[in-house]
Amino acid sequence: MNVLKSGFAVLCLCALLACAGACVRPKAVPKPKPEVAEPLAAGKHILLIVPQSDFSDQDYEKLLEVFTAEGAATQLAAPRATTASSIKGIILPTDVALELADAAAYDALIFIGGKGASSLFEDEDAFRLSREAAAQGKVLGACDTATLILALAGVLEGKSATAPPRLSKSFKEVSKSTYTDKNVVADTNIVTSASQEDSESLARKVVELLQ
Repeated sequence: MNVLKSGFAVLCLCALLACAGACVRPKAVPKPKPEVAEPLAAGKHILLIVPQSDFSDQDYEKLLEVFTAEGAATQLAAPRATTASSIKGIILPTDVALELADAAAYDALIFIGGKGASSLFEDEDAFRLSREAAAQGKVLGACDTATLILALAGVLEGKSATAPPRLSKSFKEVSKSTYTDKNVVADTNIVTSASQEDSESLARKVVELLQ
């Protein structure tokens, strides 16, 4: 009888141990948190320069989209610090007049294209800003039609650059640069693009140069 009791006790003990083991859940191992990449242009300040009217919607939207996503702060400059209107009629408040803009306050200055950019082809403040930016080693860019502004300012001399095909003859005559028919061209700190379709690529090249 004692043997039976002892055997029964052992069986009960084993059953209890098995049950206890089944009830103990393994500790969950926390999954490592994915690394979040820091925006590539965080803390950078970019001046977007537009004519008072008829600037390219596509240029503006793509540049703003890329620069904002990469953490850059942007301001809008035009000949007058009032409002500026796009080709499609979008009206935007401007932050600074060209005559008061200081290249030293920004990490990059970008001229936006569109048919209205031709109104800056004789704008001395646009030329001054271009020259200051180039002399100070700032990133300087121009989209499609606005590439001729940099050419007229004299900052493309000795550089490789591109421009819209329809402007290539005038561009070659005044820029004293090595003209190429590529979509986007970067030479040291100056970036130019040939069409509105290339504005996003230009923006990404600007971000790359700002790092």
